[in-house]
Amino acid sequence: MLIIPAIDLLGGRCVRLVQGDYQNPTVYSDDPNEVAAEFANAGSEHLHVVDLDAARGGADNKPVIASILRRKDLKVQVAGGIRSSEAVDFWLGAGAHAVVMGTAAVRDPLLLERCARLHPGRVLAALDLRDDKPAVTGWTNTEPVMIGALLGSLIVAGVEVLGSYYLGSAWKEVIYFVLFIAVLVFRPAGLFGQRGSETLGA
Repeated sequence: MLIIPAIDLLGGRCVRLVQGDYQNPTVYSDDPNEVAAEFANAGSEHLHVVDLDAARGGADNKPVIASILRRKDLKVQVAGGIRSSEAVDFWLGAGAHAVVMGTAAVRDPLLLERCARLHPGRVLAALDLRDDKPAVTGWTNTEPVMIGALLGSLIVAGVEVLGSYYLGSAWKEVIYFVLFIAVLVFRPAGLFGQRGSETLGA
């Protein structure tokens, strides 16, 4: 399993959100490039960068992300608001090592599969779960989609899946989480890729 540090961007700053609560962000740095440098200096070769503004359909942090992509010591995954083939092409062309599609993975999985076939190994899916449903648009909404069917279709298509899960008090959520991680970690490497990936915030 590959552990990848993550930076969530909101208004150009590094933040932490709880369940998509944009009204109460915890700001821990005004300098995303400095945070990226700290991860690199600590020995990380990969970085997961999420544009929270773009994820919920508002403004974006393209200049900030572009400056991070100019670093040569980090392989950067870009996520947040990537819901078209044009957006995929833009970020890969800008230097992203990979792009991550979350809302599109739930609402338009065929688009995700097409992009993944065009860019093997460089288009990933994010599956964020809340209340037994996939969370979309930066955790601001959920979709009434069956988790097992969605996850199964993505894995069969050969798309690598990144996951996060809000653990509530219901025992069913805990079981889903355990099964979810088991599928990511133990899926056959020859067909579905060599590793599962988890992201870890700063």
